[in-house]
Amino acid sequence: MQLVKDIQDSKVVYYWGKPDSLASPVFTQMKHARNWMIGKIWSRHSGPERRKTVDDRRRDSDTSLDFSKNYNLKRQRPKGRRKTDLIETRVSVDLCSTRLKAALKAS
Repeated sequence: MQLVKDIQDSKVVYYWGKPDSLASPVFTQMKHARNWMIGKIWSRHSGPERRKTVDDRRRDSDTSLDFSKNYNLKRQRPKGRRKTDLIETRVSVDLCSTRLKAALKAS
């Protein structure tokens, strides 16, 4: 799936899918779109789950660095071990410039 950045009702929104079809709800923040994707992946897991939250503390680089310094740790996998920890949330399709140009031409 692709992360699409678009403009709807004069707001920048994010959703998973393709420019023509949505596979997810529309989100106002990229963080929420990422959490939705992680939730979808988690829902496919049938075994027991120890984690209680979608967020991983290693995603917050400041907290991770402080933790590593305080405990003299050299981590083998600083971004985490799970597939969901390694998801990089990047916009694949940016429709904002196209929408803005079309709006400027219309006015």
